[in-house]
Amino acid sequence: MAYNNVPDAAKAKGEYQFLQKALTGAPHGIHQGIYIVTPSGRYLKQCNVGWPKLDPQQSLQRMKEALAEFRAMPKGQRLATRALTESDRSMPEDRHLSPAPEWLKIRSTTRSYAFPDMEYFDQRHPDYYKIDRLWMTPETARSLLPGKLEVGEVGDIQGRALNHLTHDCHLMLGCPPWTKESVKTAKMQVKIVAKKGRYFDLRYSGDFHFDSDSRWNKSSYRGKLLGKAVWDDEKKQFTRLQWVALGERNQRVLRSNEARGSVHVTTVGSVLELDPMRPNDRHILPHRWEHGYPKEMKQQLVAP
Repeated sequence: MAYNNVPDAAKAKGEYQFLQKALTGAPHGIHQGIYIVTPSGRYLKQCNVGWPKLDPQQSLQRMKEALAEFRAMPKGQRLATRALTESDRSMPEDRHLSPAPEWLKIRSTTRSYAFPDMEYFDQRHPDYYKIDRLWMTPETARSLLPGKLEVGEVGDIQGRALNHLTHDCHLMLGCPPWTKESVKTAKMQVKIVAKKGRYFDLRYSGDFHFDSDSRWNKSSYRGKLLGKAVWDDEKKQFTRLQWVALGERNQRVLRSNEARGSVHVTTVGSVLELDPMRPNDRHILPHRWEHGYPKEMKQQLVAP
């Protein structure tokens, strides 16, 4: 849909002209969805079926139908007469950037538990989940340890590491703005419970309470966090890390584009663990990257 909002000069270029022609036969023209078109610019199928819950079987069937139609076309109708070049580009190319190799990279997965009268038009439905990322420099990652590396030592986690949990919405669905004033309680501790050679076994606990009544966020959250991790003191990095949080979210105002029904309070769970950095989502930035991370980190992003 972003193509509809590019400047007129960009719409005059080959990329936009190709899409406009190819999607003339689509239900809504250039619109969100998954479409199959030929290199020559002929529209074949829209293959996303079902809303808000997609039907993968029907989508696959439409793909098969489109492929059969494509194979039945004469070669001259299938192929483009002119290849698009860089000068035809209407939309800026995505910047595929990756975190610096030495950063601590955490992946968070969050979803709600079942609640009365839930439906698929509600983003809190447990079939939906949110994936996000949390990145820390080596200095910030070190703040996840006690000051002294000895068995039995306990430390309070503060500063930027704690701010990511209170302001970046890793503990809940959506990403409403939490101000400093809306964070009523934010406590997180770490304890060293064992040591084996260069490895330290860690345990975490946390207690969080947020409450906001601003124009943009009328909700609250109360939750607890437990976790464990292993720190390699020779390589100065975590080899294992997993935190789990369980809390209660009260959305006092239910917006129609987010929720349905009359249930305001839901239970929400979150898992934070070392990011496997899978190829298909390797270049996804943290949701709060633009406003929640310092300038010096942004300067360290790595281009492919």
